[in-house]
Amino acid sequence: MIGWPLGEALSRQYFKEGTMSVDAKNKPKTVFYKKAKTPANITLQAAIDSALSSKKLVKSRWQTVGGDDSGVHRFVNYHTKDKNITYGELVMFETGRSQQAIAIEDKERLDISAFKPPKKDGKTLEFIESVLYFAIYENHIALIQSRALKSKDFESHLFWFLGNECSNVCDDPIFLIDQPKESARKKVERHPVKKVKIGTPLESEVQGDHSVDQEVEEDETIETMKAKRLWFRPKGVGFDILAAVLGDDWKRGLSLEESLDEANLKVNVEVTYLRKTSERSHKILNQVAQSLRHFDPEDTVIELDGGGTLKGNELKFSAPLSIRVVNGVPDRDSIFVEMGEWLRKLLSKGVV
Repeated sequence: MIGWPLGEALSRQYFKEGTMSVDAKNKPKTVFYKKAKTPANITLQAAIDSALSSKKLVKSRWQTVGGDDSGVHRFVNYHTKDKNITYGELVMFETGRSQQAIAIEDKERLDISAFKPPKKDGKTLEFIESVLYFAIYENHIALIQSRALKSKDFESHLFWFLGNECSNVCDDPIFLIDQPKESARKKVERHPVKKVKIGTPLESEVQGDHSVDQEVEEDETIETMKAKRLWFRPKGVGFDILAAVLGDDWKRGLSLEESLDEANLKVNVEVTYLRKTSERSHKILNQVAQSLRHFDPEDTVIELDGGGTLKGNELKFSAPLSIRVVNGVPDRDSIFVEMGEWLRKLLSKGVV
């Protein structure tokens, strides 16, 4: 099977090759810095370079996520090395998945349609669900995440790829850790950590049944699907926390359609440190940064003894980048150039 970016795949259903107009613009994307915690005898860059060189075919580095029957796969697709930095993209798709779309109209409710994957040269294409981009120098990593592929997914995939599939490369797990900013370290020198607050929203995803319609346009049959019934399924860290504290049965009988307003429902957890000696502050800060490495910055607040707070964004290095986007699809070369320059600046300034 061949994976295409969603924008290109949909465009080719409606425009003949060579006549599709090009819409190119720059859009902001956020890049995050992570530092890999690896076994002492190898860096992440050396490990992934070795693994990729030994697994040249895509299906040899193809991970099935969520069980053998899920049809969801992720793998490192394109990868290259330039000026001592390894670049790559982690791709995820679901076999046979249709792409949902809505027509924007002035109505109370909008109809949901879905487009089945097209074919090319007799081969069924697959819609790409998500792409994560990475740049690695030794144990220093720059990441551009997507909604469906975050740093925790990349870390999990590395654990599988470098551990299970390439055990001769790296036997121990690799962790991608946040690096607290210098401003955060100076604050805890003056005021020890007193309390850590974690707040994360309750999230759900919409699922549904569909009916299939067929339309014929320019000698081509296009199948679309219309939603017949929708329901909500809980997902995310917030529900995991509640299940751990209250048990799996706590949500039995809960009507998410009526009660789940994601902007208003949130799970809050507080951890208070009874020992307030300043010599432990840096150790606590590092532990917090490692333990909460996969939380969004806005979900974490650290209270300091004597007043003052640290926000989650002070525990992470990030920056906005201007990325070229063509027909709704990020330009890979533009991403790698911008990520590489940003990572080199961090290293040259000695801030990581």
